[in-house]
Amino acid sequence: MNLISFLTFHDTDTNLGGGTGGSIRDAGGAFGKMEAAHEEQYFRKLQQEQLKTLKKHHDDEIDAHESEINRHKEAIKRLHKKKKEIDERDD
Repeated sequence: MNLISFLTFHDTDTNLGGGTGGSIRDAGGAFGKMEAAHEEQYFRKLQQEQLKTLKKHHDDEIDAHESEINRHKEAIKRLHKKKKEIDERDD
């Protein structure tokens, strides 16, 4: 379940132990509320894990881009050096 589905699913009153979430929750009462609490806990944990995974993915992408930037900077330095050598030969 992605983050949007999670937020949409948890935005309705029926998901808070009231009903239409299964036979136990349809019955309401303490068991329905306990079931709703367990589901909330599960989805909260799932969302935290998804966010952690997303942050790591972004960190990995940042590292890859920074590495590529450094590679390009080194290539630029090499080209400037070659250009300078050519300019010195022409003089």
